[in-house]
Amino acid sequence: MRSIPTSEAIVVFRRILVCGMKSTSLVVKANRLVQASYKLELVEQRVMEMAIAWSRLHVEQLTVETWIELSVAEYVDLYKSDAKSAYRQLRQAVKNLRLRTLVIEGVDLQTGKSSTLETGWVNSILYVPDAGLIRIQFSTAIVPCISQLEEQFTSFKINSIIGLSSAYAIRLYELLKQYEKIGKRTFSVDDL
Repeated sequence: MRSIPTSEAIVVFRRILVCGMKSTSLVVKANRLVQASYKLELVEQRVMEMAIAWSRLHVEQLTVETWIELSVAEYVDLYKSDAKSAYRQLRQAVKNLRLRTLVIEGVDLQTGKSSTLETGWVNSILYVPDAGLIRIQFSTAIVPCISQLEEQFTSFKINSIIGLSSAYAIRLYELLKQYEKIGKRTFSVDDL
């Protein structure tokens, strides 16, 4: 596993001190990711939203090599979580994210025909328990779904989901937010 150079870590640390995660931080996802088929637990869903928002605040050019920093203190502050169990919860959540799959429907670029991509959320995890940090690297398929989006995306402030107490509520919010401008959305319960 590639370690983070000390100079890069110092820059990241300074950015956090100056520009930490805020409840108004923006989460932006490609619509194909919002519509993807997946099942996440509440903490896993929160970790993904927090990681996406963090990457938008701190990273100019997101790649699969970019380390996304998850601070236990920021998680506790955002979600009013129990500080004593937060690191353990985050650790388990990112471990699960590395093992979980999602299915993204699309069009194969070579043939122009419908395709189904089965992929993971996270490639690598770096634990720094004494600093209250966990760093992750998004998988190759996730990076284009959350960075440099010009069209066909859904965005919301992270504070919109802070009070939601289930993964289903967050998923429902995202699906409805995607069609907010249209004003109507029909889907089956199985889509959640």
